[in-house]
Amino acid sequence: MNSLRWARCAALACVAQAAAAADPAECRHIDEDAARLACYDEAFRSAQTQVGSGPYTTLDFRELWVNLSGHRGKKVEVEGEISTLAEPGLVSLGKRLPSANTIQVRTDQLDRELRLRILEACNRSCAVIVKGVVSTRGQNHILADDIVLKKALTPQERREQGRQ
Repeated sequence: MNSLRWARCAALACVAQAAAAADPAECRHIDEDAARLACYDEAFRSAQTQVGSGPYTTLDFRELWVNLSGHRGKKVEVEGEISTLAEPGLVSLGKRLPSANTIQVRTDQLDRELRLRILEACNRSCAVIVKGVVSTRGQNHILADDIVLKKALTPQERREQGRQ
């Protein structure tokens, strides 16, 4: 009985230590399933509460692209072009599309009407301003709070941009 109590105390100490560090990677070292799950829950909960509540920081696309992980949890505003050719709930954002340098933007939390407008207006690509939070975990992407459509590009405009 004492060994079980000791194991629980040790597991809770590990949870507290990993949660205080707010680093999910520390949780994998916990052997007990329930304690490891509690550690992940706390680590991800604390990561979500670290998201900034202030105004959006306006960034140049290239600055954000080269240092996306450095902006984790921060509210950003970035101008570029989006393409709806990705999977549902996800668009690709680039300085000028097509490009290999893109950032994925999650749109599934946006209003349904806005998602429909994006789908209709940005068949291939369109100029936008994306406002959102850089993901605090997993793959680097932006969780969109809003997407402001500037203008859908015509095929002629896309060709002309390619010559500039």
